[in-house]
Amino acid sequence: MREGGLAEVLFHEIGHHIHYTTRPEHKEREDVADVWKARLQRNYSRARHPWLRAITSPFRFLIRAISSGVYRKALRKEMISRAEFEELMNPNTKTL
Repeated sequence: MREGGLAEVLFHEIGHHIHYTTRPEHKEREDVADVWKARLQRNYSRARHPWLRAITSPFRFLIRAISSGVYRKALRKEMISRAEFEELMNPNTKTL
């Protein structure tokens, strides 16, 4: 849990750095950093826990439905940005 909390802040700040140095976009800076945070967290989780994907793959549809509700609730409570929500909900997002 500590790792997840630290990862959110760290990946968000790294997202600002990526936006500034490598991939500037003409969007809101915080939105771009949130999108990068989601991408970096996804890549980190996949690299750190490769076995988790194999175990959860039969339940992917169910997990997607549950996480969709969780993300929508977080969006309504303004815990995540609209850009981050769209990145999390996009099934076609490529990993880095």
